[in-house]
Parts: sequence; C-alpha cells; structure tokens
Amino acid sequence: MATDDQELQQHSLSFISYNMHGYNQGFSTIRDLSLSISPDVYLLQEHWLTPSNLNKFDIFRNYFSFGSSAMSSTVESGILYGRPFGGVMTLIKVSLRPYTQLIYTSDRCTIIKLLDYIIINVYLPCTGTNDRLQLIDNLLCEISIQIDNFSDCIYLFGGDFNSNIDHNDPASRMINNFIKDNKLIRCDGCVGAKADYTYCNESLNSRSCIDYFFVSDRKCVEKFSVIDEGSNLSDHLPITVVCTCNVVLSADLSEPSSQDSTQEYLRWDHADHLAYYTLTGSHLQTLLAEVNCLVDTVGIDRDKIISSVNSLYNRMVEILSNCAKLTVPNRKKSFYKFWWCEELDCLKQQSISDHRLWQSLGKPRCGEIFDKSRASKLLYKQRIREFQRHEASSYTNDLHESLLSKDGPCFWKCWLAL
Repeated sequence: MATDDQELQQHSLSFISYNMHGYNQGFSTIRDLSLSISPDVYLLQEHWLTPSNLNKFDIFRNYFSFGSSAMSSTVESGILYGRPFGGVMTLIKVSLRPYTQLIYTSDRCTIIKLLDYIIINVYLPCTGTNDRLQLIDNLLCEISIQIDNFSDCIYLFGGDFNSNIDHNDPASRMINNFIKDNKLIRCDGCVGAKADYTYCNESLNSRSCIDYFFVSDRKCVEKFSVIDEGSNLSDHLPITVVCTCNVVLSADLSEPSSQDSTQEYLRWDHADHLAYYTLTGSHLQTLLAEVNCLVDTVGIDRDKIISSVNSLYNRMVEILSNCAKLTVPNRKKSFYKFWWCEELDCLKQQSISDHRLWQSLGKPRCGEIFDKSRASKLLYKQRIREFQRHEASSYTNDLHESLLSKDGPCFWKCWLAL
C-alpha cells in the first residue's frame, strides 16, 4: 500500500520486439520507430554483433542496453570466418533506468525487471540447429528458475520463437507447455484477431507467424499490432504491444529526466530547404514591411530606435528558430550515417509507397504490383550496401593519406569516424 509520501500512478509502457536480421539491416528501422513511436522498451534479436561491437547500440542515445553476443566462442576460437549470427539485446529508455534491474542474460535470452514487469527477451533456435529441442528445453528451464522469485510481477515474454505455436510439432509443444505452466496469454489474441504472419522471406516465398508477445495478465494489454512498412530490410516484422502498469513511486522520483549530455544540432544536411526558404520568406516579408514603416514613424528618438530594433531583432530570431523547428531535424552528431543522402531517402519512400499499394490491394503473391514492391525494396537494400562499402573504402583511404602527410587533426577525425 502507498504511504503518505508515495502515490499510486498508472502508466502505459510500450514494447517492440524485432528480429534485426543483422545490425546493419535493422538499424534504420529502429531509428525510424524511435522517431515515430518511441517505445519504452525494444526486445531485439539477431543483431549479429561480436562482443567488441556491442557498443554500436550506444548510438541510440535515449536508450541504455542489456544483452550479449552469440559470437563470443567463435571469436575466442581463432580467426573469424563465415557469416555472423545470433545475439539478443534489450534497449530501455534512459528515463526508466532507476526502475530497471538486470536479472539474467545469455546469447539467447535477457531477463529484466522494469517497474512491476519481468521482461523476457528470447531468440529460440531455428529448425536445423544442432540439438535444437535440448537447447529450447534448457533455455525454458533456465527462464523458469530465474523468474521463480518474482511471482508478484507481471510477466511479459517476447521475441523470435522460431516456431508457429499453432502447429503440433515438438518445439511448439515445448513452448506451449511453458506458456501453460506459467499461465501466459498470447497478446495478439487479447485485443483482436491473431497476427497472420511476422516472418516474410520473399526470395523463399515463405511466411509464418513466429514472433510473439505473451503476458501473464490479460487486463494489462491495451494494444497489439504488427508493423509492416516497405522500409524494413529484415525478413521479420516488428511487433508492438502497449501495456498498463501500476507502480508505487516516491514523490521525488515521479519521472527522472535523461542525463544525456550529448548536444543536439540543427542538421541542415537533412533539412527541407525549400520549405524553410518558403516559410522564412513569408514571415520575414511581413517583418520587412514593419521595418520600412518604422523608418518613417520613429524619427530620431534614440530610445524609441533602440527599443524598436531590439523588438525587431527578437522577432526575427523567433521567426528563424520556429521555421527551423518545422523543417530542420535537431539531432545528435552520431544520429545519421554520414553517407546517407537524398537518393536513399527517395528510394526509401518509393519502397514504402510501393509496399503500401501492394498492401491496399490485398497483398497479392504475384503480378505487376507484387513484382514492383519487391524490386523497390531490393533496390533500396542494394544501394544502402553500396554506400556502406563506399564509406569504409573512402575513410580507409583518407586515413592512409592523412597518416602519410602527417596531418594529425585529419587523421584523428577519420579515426573517430570509423
């Protein structure tokens, strides 16, 4: 029960589970979701990063992370070869740091206590994995042990299960038994029809529902949806759920603010310059008329001149600032990839438009619209990879040239950008 200096407050927490299919492919989707939805928690799977590269998630400055790499033993065993794989990561808003406790983490699972929730992020082995059933059984047993001491909390269990739980196969039966034993409920069934699919591989012409959220209290689920946008480069679709939580907060801890000290800047390289020019032209034209009128009315009264000039100056600054807020993104230096350009923005928007047209026609599996949607997404993905390769080549060459010319400032600038 809350005491006199405490109060019971009801909040909504938003969660997104997303199999990135590699950090480079999933990065842009997380960035877009952070701008449009800004969830409280990300449950991410398959980032494919080695232990030394986990700090790449630091670019999401409004979030802190818990997770691990699935590449540790591979890196430790010798020279790295072959494609990367696995790994889970949970991102939580910085404002929720005081209410967060790490309980368990491994290469396939992260368990965190947040307020009155136990958040379980999993990536279960897929078909064809050696000792798959044994791995699933071991992981589910470990989860049961870890959450046994938190029976008074609400369980939120999400991630990529790599099994359609509506099917009657050994892996699905093991997962369903765990769900039944812990009295969990499928979130998409709480608030409407179940999701049709969350995995879509166009090359293999394969679709299935293998990403889920489960919760131990049906009443806390407010909303569930599958986010299907043409800009997503992963073969998994992000799924999102919004839940209520009742928490007892001390009066002086009502809502901690972010302590992010990284300064934000107006990013003119990503601004809508035409819109800024039009807006400022319209507003400053009115101000110019007032300046012309002022010359005739103020005369030589020094005090009036100073007061009028100060007023006009302040209004001009206000106009420029307000127009910039509407047309120029305000971001930290590391928010955008420096190689991102207008061409990629156009390709991204074209991919989204073609994808939405395909959706509006009932998602046909063949025909001109289907082929166009696939082609737009493929071209977008290919051009991103080309720009990424050019980034590495360009900066390696610049680093080499600055080293040969003994240009210290240029060398360290290139080094920090790598």
